[in-house]
Amino acid sequence: MNGNAGARLFAHRGGLIDRVVITAGTPFAIAQVRYGLRPDLTFTAALALLITVILAVILA
Repeated sequence: MNGNAGARLFAHRGGLIDRVVITAGTPFAIAQVRYGLRPDLTFTAALALLITVILAVILA
């Protein structure tokens, strides 16, 4: 992406990004790189299973 003196926002949804290559003919700087990690669903699944078991015991 070509640009000059302005913030650039890139977003991606879908497959994983495993690298980014940046090249420039002049000096440049990068600040405040933000990214999000995919949430771990193990805790959510375990909590749902626990609630299901508790409800089964109560309603039995």
